[in-house]
This record gives sequence, structure tokens and C-alpha cells, in this order.
Amino acid sequence: MKTFGEKLKELRDERNMLQSEMAELLGVSRKTIIEYENGNCKPIRKNLIKYAQILEVPVEYLRDDRYNTPLEVFNKPSPEVLGMDAERRKAVSPNAISEMEFIKERGTALLAGGELSEDLKEELFRCMYVAYLEGKGKMND
Repeated sequence: MKTFGEKLKELRDERNMLQSEMAELLGVSRKTIIEYENGNCKPIRKNLIKYAQILEVPVEYLRDDRYNTPLEVFNKPSPEVLGMDAERRKAVSPNAISEMEFIKERGTALLAGGELSEDLKEELFRCMYVAYLEGKGKMND
């Protein structure tokens, strides 16, 4: 299991970045990066979502110490992510669960980012509902 700080350092190393460069990328001080990497503190949820977007990794990867790689988020989904009990999850394919978790994660990031007006949020929900109806074959062409 890797901590947030270990993951951040690994992502920084993969990019051949100095702590100061990572700090600039994430919009924090170098001291904050040092504190994160040393495990002395963790970012608040809003910043975690922002960092995940910037670093192009799932927010669950940064948030949950059980994931050692970003890919594990999709290959070994956490049961509580979608709020489904274990019995219900058994009836759904792992691929579908992964896609649902991805949509939930990205939707959460989009809605929590504060970049969408209320009108655009309503449009997003309308589009999701249309996709749902189309998937059920209930939309007229």
C-alpha cells in the first residue's frame, strides 16, 4: 500500500520533476510538496480532485492507499465506491463496474471543480438521462 505522499513523489519522479516544479504545476509551495511527500499532511478533497486532473490519474488512486498504481483503480474497484453492497456487485460485470466508477469519478471532479454554471450542470444531467434512455431503447429517433 502506498500513501498519498509516496504516490505524489512517484508521479513527480516519473515526470523527472523537482519538488519546486511539481509545486508550480499543482499551484502550491515547495514546502507543501515536501510536507505531502513526507506524509505530514494530505490535501483537502477539492485539491485532491484538482491534483488528480492535473496529474491525469484517478482521484481514487490518490485518495485510497489500497491502490498502488492508477490502473488498479479500474482493475480492482473498491466495493464502496459506487455504494453497492457485495451481493449486488456480483450481478454486474467488473468492466461495467469500472466504467461506472470512472464516470462517477470524472463527474464528481467536474461538478466539484466549480467550473460549471448551474445551467451547464443541468445540461450534464439531461445528457446523462438521455444516454440512460437511449441505452434502455426508450428514445424515439
